[in-house]
Amino acid sequence: MKKHVLMAMLVGCMVLTAGCGSKNTETKVTTEAGVSTEAETKTEAADETETEDTQAASEGETDPADESEDITESISEEASEVTDEELAERPEYKALDYVTLGIYKGLSVVQEPVTVTDEEIEQEILSNVDAAGLNHRTEGKVKEGDIANIDFVGKLDGEAFAGGTADGYDLEIGSHSFIEGFEEGLVGVAIGDTVDLDLTFPEDYGNEELAGQETVFTVTVNYIKETPEITDDLIAQLSDGVYTTVDGYRDYIREQLVSEKEQEQENAVDTELFTQLYNTCTINDYPQELLDYSVNSTTEYYKNMAEQYGMELADFLQSYFGMDEEQFAEEVKEYVKQDLQRELILRAIAEQEEMTISEEEYLAGCEKYVKQGGYESVEQLEAAFGRKTIENQLLMDKAFELVKENAVIEEPETETESETEAITESAAEAAAETEDVEEAESESEVVKEAVSEALESETE
Repeated sequence: MKKHVLMAMLVGCMVLTAGCGSKNTETKVTTEAGVSTEAETKTEAADETETEDTQAASEGETDPADESEDITESISEEASEVTDEELAERPEYKALDYVTLGIYKGLSVVQEPVTVTDEEIEQEILSNVDAAGLNHRTEGKVKEGDIANIDFVGKLDGEAFAGGTADGYDLEIGSHSFIEGFEEGLVGVAIGDTVDLDLTFPEDYGNEELAGQETVFTVTVNYIKETPEITDDLIAQLSDGVYTTVDGYRDYIREQLVSEKEQEQENAVDTELFTQLYNTCTINDYPQELLDYSVNSTTEYYKNMAEQYGMELADFLQSYFGMDEEQFAEEVKEYVKQDLQRELILRAIAEQEEMTISEEEYLAGCEKYVKQGGYESVEQLEAAFGRKTIENQLLMDKAFELVKENAVIEEPETETESETEAITESAAEAAAETEDVEEAESESEVVKEAVSEALESETE
């Protein structure tokens, strides 16, 4: 998992420090937003780590990298950016020297229509109610079937074991998702109370260190989640008076969900278009100077990170990611190459189309990046990334926009359309067969007439 966290951070780091796009379509770093912010990229890695740790805690299993969560969160708040000015000048290169372009105009993508169901709207409203705490019962006792929000700490011989702790965990009582005795032990406990549950892990438990072990879980019941009736008063409370009716709030949620799905759809189209680009273009080699620059800038980024914790890079990498500098260098080089694939292809298209970025386009692009990244000004953006990195990203955006403008976006064929086509084809075939029969019958009549005439002639 340590290596997984490092790789998630590496992809973001390369964009920040080297200004490169990413071929890895699972990372949402530069596909749309251009230059990403440090917080956006590092938070993704921190969130992923946190999710995995919570899952392990809910199952009572040991996570060998619990300390990664704390360090990742610290990194997301404190790690400094490495700009072009702090390193050597970003190398210039001609992308067409390294890329053989394939088809980049007239690509075809199927785009599903955006739909939002009433069920999705109701689910979103309930989710918002939950987030606001308006479905929390804070009095009474836990009973079977309740969804109890709990904090718990599992201990072996009085010591908390890794992966056995969680706060704010939603547990359905009676779901049997925890070891035997855990959920049963909470039935009848008053909300707000804390209890100790003396339990034993099953002999066949998946974690050998816990299998058959006696443990004590200290559990606090925070509240019980209940599904409330959605009323005008509840909506007014939920929206701080902005919406006073259920129907008005539903319309707002519908618009919000449609907007989100449209953005997801656009991202999916972009991903598919670049996948097709990647499959039709060939990267023959990488600009060595740019490769070195990107590797060095990423390494410098992690050196700064290590310094913030008073450590040398080697110790930092070993402590938090379980690898030495040689392994780290290999991983960085591989990910830099992946990251450069997008840049090389889009830059090659820009060169083929003789694209440039005017001063007006540069300023407009900076304003867009400032808004997307939460920067205070263009000057702050330039200080963070450097003009050359921003211009490079703008050129890539412009090239990809050309690809999108020339792409054919098609709606998927519906079952009705397919059935209609099938019926039409069947009717056409039937008509053709009828025509053949009629022609055959006509020919038969002609033959009969000829034979009849011949017989009459012989008789005479």
